[in-house]
Amino acid sequence: MSTLAASGDTAGVVAAQQAWSDSVLTNDADVIADQLRSDGVIVTPDGIVSADQFLAAIRTSALSHTRMEAPEDPDGDPRVRIFGDTAVLTQRVLSTEVAGPNTRDNDEWTTTVFVRPHGRWQVALMHVTPAN
Repeated sequence: MSTLAASGDTAGVVAAQQAWSDSVLTNDADVIADQLRSDGVIVTPDGIVSADQFLAAIRTSALSHTRMEAPEDPDGDPRVRIFGDTAVLTQRVLSTEVAGPNTRDNDEWTTTVFVRPHGRWQVALMHVTPAN
């Protein structure tokens, strides 16, 4: 049975999403790994990226990020649903990624599935869809 959680739980999920964004901006694989489950995946328009693949790309500087932010409009407000120790957060994100010599600005819808196995929210799955 699923229920919407109290506002404190919702605030915790929003804070976990912000911590994830902050971690990605550090371009420090160890900091990112603290927020991402080892069995986590990121689903992109190009396919599924495992936690190991994502972290390896960060470690080798094949991928980095210089911006991760919500737009300044209602589309950027996160939608949070919590089901026990699983939470789903959907929001619009503006990001800038650097992949090798290429820099790309992204306007995306992201859905992040968080799990809380030991009282701390971690990214288990992120699905990224272009907004435009």
